[in-house]
Amino acid sequence: VLMSEQDARQIFALANPELSARELNTAWDRLARVRESGHIPPEFQSCLQAFSEYKAAHNLTDYTDLLHSWLQELGSGEGQPFFSQVLVDEIQDLTQLQGEIIKALVPKEGNGFFGIGDPNQSIYGFRGAMGNVALQFGQQWPSLEIVALYRNYRSRQEILDLSSKLCPESPALQAQTFEPRANLTWYQAESGAQEAYWIAEQVKELIGGTSHLQADSSEARHLAPPDIAVLVRIKALIPPLQKALDQHGLPCSVPESSPFWHDERIRLILRSIARCLGVPFDQGREILDKPELMIHYSPNELARTWARDERFHHTFWTSQPFQDLCAAYDSHQGWTELLAYIHLEEDAAHIRHQAQSVRLLTLHAAKGLEFEVVFLPALEQGIIPFAGPELFAGKNQAVAEAIFDMEEEKRLLYVGLTRPHSHLYMSCAKRRTLGRMPLHLPPSPFLQDVDFSRVCKVRRVARTRQKVKQLSLWDGLK
Repeated sequence: VLMSEQDARQIFALANPELSARELNTAWDRLARVRESGHIPPEFQSCLQAFSEYKAAHNLTDYTDLLHSWLQELGSGEGQPFFSQVLVDEIQDLTQLQGEIIKALVPKEGNGFFGIGDPNQSIYGFRGAMGNVALQFGQQWPSLEIVALYRNYRSRQEILDLSSKLCPESPALQAQTFEPRANLTWYQAESGAQEAYWIAEQVKELIGGTSHLQADSSEARHLAPPDIAVLVRIKALIPPLQKALDQHGLPCSVPESSPFWHDERIRLILRSIARCLGVPFDQGREILDKPELMIHYSPNELARTWARDERFHHTFWTSQPFQDLCAAYDSHQGWTELLAYIHLEEDAAHIRHQAQSVRLLTLHAAKGLEFEVVFLPALEQGIIPFAGPELFAGKNQAVAEAIFDMEEEKRLLYVGLTRPHSHLYMSCAKRRTLGRMPLHLPPSPFLQDVDFSRVCKVRRVARTRQKVKQLSLWDGLK
């Protein structure tokens, strides 16, 4: 049975009952970084061994196990496919294990390999990305040719110049456009709520083309909601932004958690019942035995009937997806109405996906995407670079002293800065509330590396009026 990450974390806890909650979190997070590197610290080897033994005893596997199995098959020759060309995108985020798989897929000399990536966008070190892919492959394949790309077809030159200050060792990129100058704006709010309101105002003006800042820009009058994105470091920053956009009557889309019926085991149950009822569900073929009996059982009764089925580890019956299934079954009073509800929700999700809306995304989720306009709020120390759990503890001093993965966090900001084509809005707040925790954080130290000479600094003087003045960088950040 292939486990989700949530299931794997739960099984890891069951396999290591002697560890405290804090120790479990530390061990799990550390192993997430190193399991695909092949270098397990001695202090975590015993808990990883217990995890592996538990999975083997209960016929469970996770995604990293699949990669190890594939590499083992390739090494034995049993799984060796014939590929004349192997093309790999985003190679800067490869782990050591993934790199070994790629090496096993091509001849020893590396003939037929083609990879593309940007080392300045290597942002998955927390998942074990090795970061120095070109060096690793170059050592393996001495004839490997490395071609540097300098032309940028997404952003205007002012955006490239501003973002390049975060990566001064990299060659400068040249915009392949003769369009007007990009619009770069900085705003420091008194509070997170004021910042969110200001962003909503700017979005409304951009879509309507009425902003005095954009009055002589014909392109502003052609902007639509999908052209605009608000990118944040952590999901906890999304709710106040969504609220402000809603209050301004602006459609927006936010990252949605997967509904319970996307869990493969839930789908197996629902598919079996739908097949018996003659209701279309999905294209899967596997169904459970005796589905004609299942339609007469509630989910909790199914749990007792299939408790020993090897496809359902006992933790599944207490998992969140199963609890959600039970609640939905009770709410819709049976399988027929529940399946009808799921069909409606799937249709609604498709409509939401196609809808004209402003995108609210995390910086990680925005990687690889591009927009005409991008807002980067909450550019504050502790948020980017991210201080981790200390931030939510409300310990401002601890946030200031936290140990950051500074270079990766800087690359993450670089990803955000390089998403827009023509409009970039950056902002921070002197104070904000995350959850119920009040925070007073200074501007991100990364801003000291950014060239603000072409950035328009906005000062708020009234709720719906703005005063624009050219200031020095640090005047604008005070």
